[in-house]
Amino acid sequence: MIGETEVAGTAYASTSQHGQTLDQWTASQAAPSSADLAEQAPSEGVATIAWNDLIPDGQSSQDLYERFEDRLLEVEFGSEEATLLYQEMEAEFDTEAVNEELEGQAIWLAGFVAPLTFQNERVTEFLLVPNFGACIHVPAPPPNQTIMVTLEGGEGLTVEEAWGAVWVEGTLTLVSAETELAPASYTITSASTGVYKPT
Repeated sequence: MIGETEVAGTAYASTSQHGQTLDQWTASQAAPSSADLAEQAPSEGVATIAWNDLIPDGQSSQDLYERFEDRLLEVEFGSEEATLLYQEMEAEFDTEAVNEELEGQAIWLAGFVAPLTFQNERVTEFLLVPNFGACIHVPAPPPNQTIMVTLEGGEGLTVEEAWGAVWVEGTLTLVSAETELAPASYTITSASTGVYKPT
């Protein structure tokens, strides 16, 4: 839909589409100022990670495809043999597998907000997800691409701030969470956050 969307009284250009990845969303945004970029810089000693880092080696969709590529090229699309092969692939794809090397690491990651808890009209607890509108307007991502985030006491995002991409900084743990929106394989408590400005 072309035009503008009203979010808490502020007009946003609706070039953002539900399901967009962070890279796709970033391409539709205006270039940030150097002051904006300074505000979102990770703290010293904090590792900037990407969404793929949450998936352990050998468990990405690309890894899975490469393992089955030769067999996929040999089967006829729509055949019973193809159906059985897809089922075998799906059985190997562990959407809850976590990257154990990230346990207890201080990380910085940008993504989108699926709000869970509000206090004084501010989002204080949310799922951080890799796609715009995930869990609300488009299907939830796999659990190992979902992080349960609880903000540091007294902090919160306004509805406007939570509308687009945000950055989150904190200690990542391999503590899973079941929420009303989706399951998460990771948790960050006492997190800091802010509006993400595309780099």
